[in-house]
This record gives sequence, structure tokens and C-alpha cells, in this order.
Amino acid sequence: MSLFKTAVISFTLMLSASNVLPAFSVSESLLPLEYQNVELKKLAGLDNSIDKEQLKVILSDLVAHGTLSLRRYSSGGHSAVTIAEPKNLESAIDGMLIMHWDRDNVMQALAEYQVSEEEALRTRLKVPKDAWRKGLFASIIHHSMYKSRFIDIIEGKAGAHDYTKRPHIRYNPISLSEVPDQWGHAQNDAMGYLLFMLFYTANESKVELNAEEKNAMTDFAVLVPKFFEKIEAWKDFDYGAWEDKKAEHASSIGCVLAGLREEKKYVDKHGAFTKAFGGKTYTVDGALLAKLIKECETKLAEILPNEFIRSDKEDKRADASVDRNADAALINALFLGAVSGQPLVDEAMQEKVLQSTILHLARPIGFARYPFDIWDGRVDRKDLKPNLEEAQWSHVAPMMSVIYGDMYRRTKKKIYLDWQVLFFKRAMTTVNSRWRIPEAYIVDPKTRAWVSDANEPLAWAQAVTIMAMVSMEKSLNLPKEK
Repeated sequence: MSLFKTAVISFTLMLSASNVLPAFSVSESLLPLEYQNVELKKLAGLDNSIDKEQLKVILSDLVAHGTLSLRRYSSGGHSAVTIAEPKNLESAIDGMLIMHWDRDNVMQALAEYQVSEEEALRTRLKVPKDAWRKGLFASIIHHSMYKSRFIDIIEGKAGAHDYTKRPHIRYNPISLSEVPDQWGHAQNDAMGYLLFMLFYTANESKVELNAEEKNAMTDFAVLVPKFFEKIEAWKDFDYGAWEDKKAEHASSIGCVLAGLREEKKYVDKHGAFTKAFGGKTYTVDGALLAKLIKECETKLAEILPNEFIRSDKEDKRADASVDRNADAALINALFLGAVSGQPLVDEAMQEKVLQSTILHLARPIGFARYPFDIWDGRVDRKDLKPNLEEAQWSHVAPMMSVIYGDMYRRTKKKIYLDWQVLFFKRAMTTVNSRWRIPEAYIVDPKTRAWVSDANEPLAWAQAVTIMAMVSMEKSLNLPKEK
């Protein structure tokens, strides 16, 4: 067992034995940093420290090589893969990653929103000031166009658990129209992400919406909570973030909860949303939102720190187990709490989830999505050795760095700064020799060597790496405790 695993196990056992966080600091034994880019290895280093000047130089090199360059179509839509070259385009088409995913789009929009408030960084990254708004409303307007999918389920014209009738979470990024091929669209976390982004920015900013945006916002504000109520999102067997297992996913419930909390904050200040559809009037007020929030909080308390404890027993393609203890999708939910500064759960539970993720899913370069994952970004791989050869995904480390950064700035506990730095540096290890951030590193079937998968650069990973940079700078600017 590696020193990395030994140290994490020791810390986790101490944590579980007491409600009080132990005195602990990240040591060099927790730094098996396997950089894929030689230049970044020189810039970031192998130790667990970083200063403002070092951060500045790292950012300069990433910007110079286009590592963090995001893009949008004129529609506001985006592609899950940030297409930079014809070869990448061919790969993306093969993997369907030229499509617009609501979840990935929100990740990019959140980064663009943060950058819009950092003028110097925004200019360096060449991000238009309204990019986040165009991106967010590309998704909201799509769902307004296809509002009948929500209404049919709410009214019982379509089965609440007929997944083929659910609102689409993946569609054409240019026309924003649906695509006809079958997909696992039952992904409540994606709807939760959109609800969060819509009302987080509405609560934070003073942007004046145009008529189309106001109409789409009202549609979404009314239909999504009513939809969550109808399908009972807190106990719905959706497909989860990875689109591969029907279960009561805590990560999905957590994202739904984060979105509902932001909408309630807005409604408490500005009043209920009311809209008529087909002659019937719907109202979403604080009382309904409070009820849905309570249902989600109760279910999360039952499931966490696990990802799920109940699942479809017949669904055995990717994972035959009926429960799952560790899953990187949980980081997606915690991430929203870190962005808003309103943690999804209390500090003790957040630590349990984070440390379980580290203990069970940390790999030399990135993170496994969950134990025994057989998907490598293209195909199922029956040849992979469990706990050794699952694909190592690039987006998890920067998200964990953001979460720990928020915990540090709220609590001033240095342990959290240590973890933030560690995962910021692990985010740098995922940048490959071409200065791109791939979706994941996978085992080559012939050589058994770790190689970048064909999906690069991944907009999700680029976006959260930008946010990790912003978070790291904020923490380094925080006055040191005496």
C-alpha cells in the first residue's frame, strides 16, 4: 500500500472516531504527483506549497498555451469538448461530445461568471463579459422551447418514470434543438445545476434580463420545482451524473437541493412565480420550495456519505452492486455549496465525503469515478483491473481544491488550505504534454500504459481548473492567522 493511501486511511480512521477534526497537515507522503507535462512539473513543483508569484507564472503558461481557452457558439451553446483542432473535432463527433450537455454547460458558465468579476483574468482568458449569461440562457431557452416535456409529466400525460419522456439534458449546441437518438435523459442533477446557476446569478448580480430571458426564466422557475415534486426527485431512480446506473443518487438529490435553496432565497425576497400553461395556472412559492427542500435534506441525511443505498437491482451493466459508498459525483454536489459559500451539508459530513473520495478513488494522475468503473470514455472495458485501471478523470481534483478553498476561507483552518494546495497541484498533473486537459487518462489496451483519452480538451475540466485558480488566489490573499 502506498504512503499516500496509508496516510489517508490513518486520517480517515481518526476522523471517524471523533467529531472533532484532528490536528493534521498534508505531508510529502500525500504527494504522488505524476505530472504529464514536464514544464508544469518545473513550475508547480513536487512539494505542498505555493505562493502568489508561482501561481501567477503557472497561469501565464496555461494562458499562453491555450490550456484554459473556452468557446461558445453564437447561440450561447457549447460543446462538452472545447474543439480546438480538426482532429479533436473528429474525436468529439465519435464520442458525441460536440453536443451541449446542461451539466457541462453550467460548469463552464460558472467559470465564466467568476471570471466576469475578475477583469484582468477575464481579459487574459479572452472571455466575453456576457459569456456566462449567453451560456446559461442557451440551456434555459432550450427548456422553455420544450416546456411540454415538463408539463406532460406534471399533468400525468406522460409517466413520471418514463425516462424517454423526460426533458433532454443533451442536445444540439447550435440550434438548441433536441436530437432524436435515445439517451439517458433522467438526470436530476443536471436540472438542479441549471436551477442553481439561474438563481445563484439572479441573487448575486444586477443584470437586467431581456423579454425572452425573463419569459424563459419564469417558465423554468415554475416548471422545474413542479417537475421535481411530481417525480419525487428525493427518491427518484435517475441515472445520475455518469448516466449509467438507476438509483437514488445522493449527488443528484444534492444538486436538486442546491438549486431549490437558491430559488427559495430569490422567492423569499421577490415573491412567488406564477405562470399559466395551456389555460392552467401554476404557482411556485416559498412554502412549496421549503417542502421540497425538507424532503431532499431528509433523504440526504439517510444516504450520505454514500452515493446510493438503493438502486435498480436489474441494472447491472456498469455496476452490479445495489449500493455505492464512494463516487466522485458527490463532489459535484459539494462543489455548488462551495461556489455559493453556503455548504450543502455540515462540516463533519462534508469531510466524510471528501475523505472517502480520496481514500477510495484517488489515483496517481486523476480520480476514478467510482470503484470498478469499466467505462473509458468510449467503450466498456472488461479488461480493466479493479482499483488499479479505472479511467482517471481530470475534473475532480480542481473541484476538490475549490471545495477545500471555501472551507479554509470560512473556517480559517490551515488543514483545509493544505488540502486545497494539494488538489490544485494534482489538477496541474492532468494537463498533458500538448497542454490540453483531457477528459480522463485511460489504460491503453495494448501497452497497458496510461494515455490521454480522445476527448480533449474537456470544457468541464478547463472550467473548474479556472475556478481552482481563482479560489487559490483568494486563499493566498487571505491574511495569515497569527
